[in-house]
Amino acid sequence: MVRHDQTSQVTYDIARRGDQGTTHYEYWDYGAYRTALTGSTQDDMAELWRARHGELAPYTALVADAQTAGRGRVGRRWFSLPERSLTVSALIVLPAALVESAGWLTLIGGAAARRALSRLAGVSCNGTELKISWPNDVVAVSASGEQRKVAGVLGEYIGRAEETDTLAAVVGLGANLGLTEDELPTPTAASLRTAGFEVPDRGEVVRAWLQELEERVGAFGATGDPRASGVLEEINRECATLRPNVTVGRPRDTPVIGRGVRIVEDGSLIVASTDGEVVVTSGEVSLFGDMPRAVTAFREPTAGPEATR
Repeated sequence: MVRHDQTSQVTYDIARRGDQGTTHYEYWDYGAYRTALTGSTQDDMAELWRARHGELAPYTALVADAQTAGRGRVGRRWFSLPERSLTVSALIVLPAALVESAGWLTLIGGAAARRALSRLAGVSCNGTELKISWPNDVVAVSASGEQRKVAGVLGEYIGRAEETDTLAAVVGLGANLGLTEDELPTPTAASLRTAGFEVPDRGEVVRAWLQELEERVGAFGATGDPRASGVLEEINRECATLRPNVTVGRPRDTPVIGRGVRIVEDGSLIVASTDGEVVVTSGEVSLFGDMPRAVTAFREPTAGPEATR
């Protein structure tokens, strides 16, 4: 993959939504461009792709020190602090024929994030490990089984390039790196620091995540098959949701409570409940045990791109 080097003079000026001015991105490292402040890197990447997609290399990434409109799932605000958090959005390009499988990008992004953070921060710290929580989180799992969210990954389809017969998506990563205990946004959140891990440099995290993302998306794009690409096996092996006493909130449906059994070829989670095996296609695993909050992990926007981190 052709990337800009560290002498690159390329910059990007992106008009913010709602006439809120312009965000200026300068080249930072390994195909990533950084700004001090923006509304949402997810929105910015969508705007940039629409304006200049013929010039953008796959895995180009936008990093913001701070965001004013960083949004989480179902409209929640994504909390971050400059320098101690990472918010980054990467451009993904796939053959247009894989549009029906594009939802896998969220799971792939989560697998890449878990591996990148583990490479840099350590595989285990006092029995705590970094694992995937279906469908889109990275959690720190303690020796006692307690799970706390360290990072979230969600994807968004942004368009199709007819001239190359490809589709474009944005995969965004929000990670808590150096937050202290009193800075964490929720009782179920953690940072690498509070989980006891080494806190790597933000640029190194971006570099490692893009490397891991490119490896997995490349294999998936070449085969169009999560099993043949190795992604399905990795996610099942590293998934902390495959355990007893799982509660999964579902959009417009009742929660499912039972034992997480496996992730299957379409990205769904199989849960063994008292009513038999249930196929969960979208939802959120509650870290509170029985207090679910439903979401959809990957969605196609109906009225323009919307941030999903």
